[in-house]
Formats: sequence, C-alpha cells, structure tokens
Amino acid sequence: MSGIFTLPDNIDVVIATFQTKASTRLETVNKTNSIQDGLQARIKDPLWMLGKQWQVGEFRAQDGGHPVRAEIEVKNRQLNTIGWQEPETETTGAESFDPKVPLEMKAEEEKQVQPGKFKARGWDPKRLEYSFRVQGQDTVLVAEEYYGNDLDWYNFDLASLGQLNETSVSLAVKPAPVTFKGMPLARWWSLEDGRVDIGQIKRPHLNFLTELLIEFSFIYSNDWYVIPMAQKVGDIRRIEKFVVMDSFGVTLEAEPVIDKTPLKQGWEVFTLTPRTQGEYSDGRVFYLPNRLYHALESEPIEKVNFFRDEMANLVWAVEQSYQDRDGKVINRNDEESEQIPEQPKPSLYWDTQVRTLVDPSQVTGAGEPGNRFIGPVALYQPKTHIPIHWIPYKPSQLDTAGNYLLRRARTVEDTSAGPQYKGVFLSESKFVFEEEAPRTGIMLCRVYQMARDSDGRRYCWLSRKKRTDVAHKSSGLRFDHLIEN
Repeated sequence: MSGIFTLPDNIDVVIATFQTKASTRLETVNKTNSIQDGLQARIKDPLWMLGKQWQVGEFRAQDGGHPVRAEIEVKNRQLNTIGWQEPETETTGAESFDPKVPLEMKAEEEKQVQPGKFKARGWDPKRLEYSFRVQGQDTVLVAEEYYGNDLDWYNFDLASLGQLNETSVSLAVKPAPVTFKGMPLARWWSLEDGRVDIGQIKRPHLNFLTELLIEFSFIYSNDWYVIPMAQKVGDIRRIEKFVVMDSFGVTLEAEPVIDKTPLKQGWEVFTLTPRTQGEYSDGRVFYLPNRLYHALESEPIEKVNFFRDEMANLVWAVEQSYQDRDGKVINRNDEESEQIPEQPKPSLYWDTQVRTLVDPSQVTGAGEPGNRFIGPVALYQPKTHIPIHWIPYKPSQLDTAGNYLLRRARTVEDTSAGPQYKGVFLSESKFVFEEEAPRTGIMLCRVYQMARDSDGRRYCWLSRKKRTDVAHKSSGLRFDHLIEN
C-alpha cells in the first residue's frame, strides 16, 4: 500500500520492519516536547477539504440562523370548579375545590348516600366510565370517556375558552437545543456517545412510529429547541406573544402548528380538541391538571368482568366479588361452589310399565319378558347449568339517539331472596351501550386509593376503574340438550 502522509514539522516517521511477521508499522516520534503544532491540526491539502464539503452538499445550504432570543407573554386562569351531570336524572351539579387536591380524587370519589349504598357522581352506568367538567368562570373543559386511570391533559376537550386574564407572565430567554442520549452531533469530526446506538434498533417488524423516531433522530434532531417555562398545576394558559430572534438579527413571530384544512391531516401535539363542530384547535392553549404521579391501590372490594359470548349471542357480566353491608368482601366463586346442582346420571333406564326413569340396580333379569326396560337412554336437559353470578345482558331496542342497548337479564326464576346481582356496578347498570362491551372484554373494579402531596398531606378515596381484560371462554349455554351415554 502506498500513499502520502502529511504530518506536523515536529513529527518524524520511523519505519520498522519485522521479518517474522512480514509487515511494516509506522510510528511517530516527537522532535520537541511541545504539542502546540499538533493541536493546530494544519491541513496540507485544503482543496481536499473543500471537495468533501462540496460532495456532501454543504455549499447548497441556505442562510439559516439559530435562535438566540425568545420573548413570550402568557395569560393564565385557575380552574377550581368541578361539575357533572347525573346520567339518570339529567340534573347538573358543581362544587369548588382546592387545586392542590388531586383532580382524580374529585372526579372519582364515591360517597355513601345510604347505609350500604354508594354513588359516584361522574360515573355513567350506561357507558361504564366517568364524565365531568372543570371550569373557572367562563372557561370550561370537558372530560369524557375517562376510565379512572392516568388522568392528564389529553382527557379534556375545550368547551369554551373565555377570558384568561387572571395572571400574566412575560419572559425573555435564550432557547436551548434539544439533546438526548444517542443524538447525532451536528458537527463533523466529533466523537459521539456510543452508549446509545439508534442505528442498531432491531425489531421483527419496524412499524411506522419506529421509522419516524429513527428519521427524526438522524435528520431533524438538531432543528429543535426548548424554552422551559413554569406553569402552576390546575391552571390553563394561553400564549399571547411568542417572538424569536435568530443569529442573523431576523425577528419573527412563531405561530402554532395547526392544520386548518378540511381534512385535518396535519400534525398537532399538546392541543385541546374543541367541542364545537367546525372549530380548529388552538395550539396556544394548554391545561395542566393536578394529576397523580403515583397512588397506593387496595385490593378490589368489587370486581366484574364484561365479555361477549358469541356462541350464546349474549354479553355476560361475571360478578367475581362484592362488598356486603358489613364491609366484608364476598367472593362469589366460593358461593357458587356451594350451589352447583347435582348433575343427572345418563345411565338410567326407561320403565315402560311405570313410565319413569329407574336406576340400573332396579333392572332385573336379562331380556325380561315384554321388554319392560329400555336403555340406557339419553337424558334431556332444558338448559345447561350457568353459575348464578353470571348475569346476562341481552340486545335491546334502540334508544332515542339510535344507539343499541344491552338490557340486564337473569338466569334464575326465583328472586324472592334478592336479585341475582349483589354489587354496585350491576345494580346501577340496567342498560349498557352495546359498544362498551368489546370482544376482548373489560374489567370493572372498585378500589380504595391513597396519595400524598408535596406538603405531606394524605388523601384517601374510593374510586372505580375500567381496564382491558383477557379473553374469556364461552359459557357453554345450551338449550334442549341431550346428555349422551
């Protein structure tokens, strides 16, 4: 191999030859004790460097200054009132609350209205989820389809904005570039952190989001800047002014990235969806609820599984456990094990004279005269046994809005000792919307939660949770069934 090696003037090249290896090694030896010439990194062939810049397209770049100053003005309003609408009575209610209290507690809290009877004001028994609103004067946000898990800003829609003139904040800062582990460096000839290698992301099937992450990291990561700005929890804010000055002295007013085309195919993030039809999102508005970071959760005091049974064409609500009036949690599976009826034995014979089924021990003689006994015969069952804590929901008529409803039914005839259900969920949900029972199934549970704020105050409340459940087997419900021998 041959080539041209250009080194600083204070460096000599020593060529050593080793006959046993038949190889040549180049070693550098300093002439002086100074490293000044080496740090200068002088280039003997600047034309080569210019050629590499032309090759990678650096000469085609446009003037693009980086931001050096940003001026922001923000207006805030505190949302300290929570309201709800009773699904059955269509009445509304509202009460003020301390923004330091976790919003989950105010939205989920159950209260005892009668001995042994609880009521969650924001719970919709037909939708099996929470629905409530938070407001401050004429500013209203609505949260629907909240399942009792991970309440955050994206659970809210903007009903009305109003005047946000309670407090105003202005600041002027220098934007900081976005950084993250494994981020490619913007400069050439720099050693990057090798602990995170985004180029080595390997998955069986790269999905769309993974490809977007890789593209952003390699191409656009050095185009983003961060401006930290504090916001009080429980406040909604609107950016009134956002002016950026770049390194070329150009001053521009930044606008939110909002797609205002009819198809709304653009990219939006951290925007509150307006509830009014035809309105566009306002990217200047953001709400920061006082959400829980972590809460201790008790064992469920009531648990119900909803799932579809395609073979029986029913939706089953399996009441696993409930809490009685004394506060004791009852496992209904244990109750069922004591009430399973004795299954009939198929090895019975039909007595043609008495015209009844008899046990094989009563059949005497082989080939008795007149063929009195016939059998063994197959037994007829009008209906297979279904556990008593399995409550069926049957398709019902459409409601006034054209939605399909599931109506609570029963599998037992005698309800003199009380209804087939025992818990709170099924007592409230006489009707359930058909789309609320997916094929994968859902699990409803009532649990106690406890949380502590930054001041050390403790909060405890009883809440409801709706979670995705595992797929269940068919109930095996059959009518007009013959038990074969």
